This record gives sequence, C-alpha cells and structure tokens, in this order.
Amino acid sequence: MDIAQTVLDNSDNPRERIMNTSLDLLYRKSYTETTIAEILEVSQTFKKSFYRYFSDKQDLGKEYLRLQGKLFLNYLIALTDKHPDFFDFWQSWISALMRQIERKKYLGCPFAAFAIQTPREKDIFQAELENFIKEWKRVLEKYLRVSLYAEHNDAEALAKQISDQIIIQFEGASALLVLTGDVKYFRRIRDDVAFLARQSLK
Repeated sequence: MDIAQTVLDNSDNPRERIMNTSLDLLYRKSYTETTIAEILEVSQTFKKSFYRYFSDKQDLGKEYLRLQGKLFLNYLIALTDKHPDFFDFWQSWISALMRQIERKKYLGCPFAAFAIQTPREKDIFQAELENFIKEWKRVLEKYLRVSLYAEHNDAEALAKQISDQIIIQFEGASALLVLTGDVKYFRRIRDDVAFLARQSLK
C-alpha cells in the first residue's frame, strides 16, 4: 500500500477529488505548508465546492486523518488475512515497506508527521490520532491472539505486549528513517520483533 495512494475513483465528485489531492499533498508536502487554494487548484475544484463539504482546513485535516487511518488499517487487515502465520505476516509487511521506501513512496508515518506539524492544534486533532492508535492496537491484538497465541493461557496479555512492541518499534523506525534516510532501522525491527515474538512463546 502506498500511504498517499488514490483511493477514491470518482473524478466527477468534487469531495473525492479534494480528498485524493489532500492524501497526496498533506502527506508529501505537509498539512501546515499546504493551502486550501493549492488543494483546489490541483484537484480542479471550485472554492464553493470545498465549503460545501468542509467548514475549514481543520475540518479537512480531520477527514484526512480518518481516511489515512482507514487506508492503513484496511491494508493491515488484508495482510493479516493473507498471512495466517504471524512470522510470514511480519516479514511480508516489513518487506513491502522497504520496497516503498526505496521507491520514495513511504516517507514516514503520516500520523506522527501530522501531530508534529500541528502542536498548537493538538486538542482539535487529538481524537482522530488517538482513535487511529486504538484501532491499530485492536487489529494487531485480535490477529496475534489467533495467529500466535491460540493455544497459550496468557493469549490476551501477550497479544497486548507484542502489539505494543510492534507499534513502538514501527514508529521508532519511521522516525529514524525521516532523520537519516536509512532503511536499516526497518531491517532491525524486522529481526527484533520476530525475536520477541518467538521468545514470548517459550
């Protein structure tokens, strides 16, 4: 999955054109540096159409976060469905991310980037950001309970522990990718998380 991919196909719908353009510009350029005028120009949408769907830029920002979250989680669920074995899933996910990094498609976590860009608007966007993390944990925990700990007495506790490690290490590797441009941190978490998961089974 490309984080900033086009997901809405109806080019005749102004709202969908706005969201497609926002997925690209707000991720690649940033929320703070992208203007409504720029979104309208790139999406070839009239100003009155924008305000028919969004009250202001912050309203658009909330919808951007919700749509990014839907994209991310839908991809994650599809990947877990494809790989019932956790270790196959983990290898596949990190390998796909590394390919995206090489193609300059993955530029770091869009949610962390958005939060860093909007410290003065934290209260406005916090609910969307927290909901994404909550749903990410829920999807991982549900999958881990079945794929890794189906026969373990402490399945729930272990699933929570490993899901936390996945999120922490994923976000850390993404931040270090932004700082250094080096993909090696994803290679490191590929091995580290697999090791932790195997250790948890003992």
